Amino acid sequence: MRKIIFFLIVSLCLATQLYASQSTIKIAEGTACMGDDKSRRF
Repeated sequence: MRKIIFFLIVSLCLATQLYASQSTIKIAEGTACMGDDKSRRF
């Protein structure tokens, strides 16, 4: 019984590592509303 539980835990840890190795790129556009005191213009 202990071997089965240990195997399941190890399998779950390895599966999360494989899933984390995949990357995605997302491109987004947006705007920001900043006050006069936080503007980049001086």
